[in-house]
Amino acid sequence: MTDPGTPRPLSPGGSGDGNHGAAATAGARAADAAVTGMYAENSPHLLAYLTGLLHDHYLAEDVLQETMLCAWRHCAHLSKEKGSVRAWLPW
Repeated sequence: MTDPGTPRPLSPGGSGDGNHGAAATAGARAADAAVTGMYAENSPHLLAYLTGLLHDHYLAEDVLQETMLCAWRHCAHLSKEKGSVRAWLPW
């Protein structure tokens, strides 16, 4: 069985090659921290939900990974004012 672990910090749309300004780098770090926190808080619940739905733990891990990748790509649109992240993560 694999352990999903914690995602590595990455920056949406950036390669980390140093060609971005300090503000962009700070924004990317903030986005990485937000998604890492979201992953830590929600991944166990979402993995349990997906495993029950799909009846396949490994497929559920793949869907979880794709879901978190999508959330990471759209993290600029996340805000607590828009409601719970957990409500839209599986969709």
